[in-house]
Amino acid sequence: MGDLPNIEKNRAVIEGPTGNDLKVDSNGSLQARLFDASAALIGQKTMAGSLPIVLASDQSVVPVQDVSSLYASQDKLYSISSEINLAGTGEVDAFLFRNPSGSGKVVYLTKLIACLISSVGAEVRIRIYRTPTITANGTAITISPARIGGSPPASISLCNSLPTISARGTLIRVFNSANTSTFTNDINSRIIVEANNSFLITGQSTSTNKPLGLNLAWVEL
Repeated sequence: MGDLPNIEKNRAVIEGPTGNDLKVDSNGSLQARLFDASAALIGQKTMAGSLPIVLASDQSVVPVQDVSSLYASQDKLYSISSEINLAGTGEVDAFLFRNPSGSGKVVYLTKLIACLISSVGAEVRIRIYRTPTITANGTAITISPARIGGSPPASISLCNSLPTISARGTLIRVFNSANTSTFTNDINSRIIVEANNSFLITGQSTSTNKPLGLNLAWVEL
């Protein structure tokens, strides 16, 4: 360890290979330098020269959530923006979303924004159903990639407005606006669509002849 400690008033020093390796200063703070077999390890070092971290042999699982892959590339982000007219006050089969068979992708919904244009005082209810029975797809909606410029790949998803539906399927979400023109729902990937699956979005207004606008965003992985 080296020489015996020097004892001074309010100060103790233990000298090691490089001197002053362990000391208590006049403020009562303990200061130490760390060593492995050959070199000091304190401070920023390369991985090979750093102090290793050892986990306990019975360490429980440390949960890790990695969402970076969802947004790792702009080429995986897509959205639609569309509008239909709610002629009456009944529930309307408004928008159909499909992940076709053999797409090789999984779709993660991230954002849904709906609005009744110039309809303050009216209310709108949005419902989402899974696995509807489709008679006709309706009018195709253009899908836009998030990436502007370059040559982003085409989306594998298929979106249509005003489809013909014989059975709506299973209700999985209901969103309501209360006397307001716009509402936003951050779905945050809680709806996941595997290949060869679809979902239906319906709209219902408390007033007649109201334009219903929809913005939908998703990630394809």
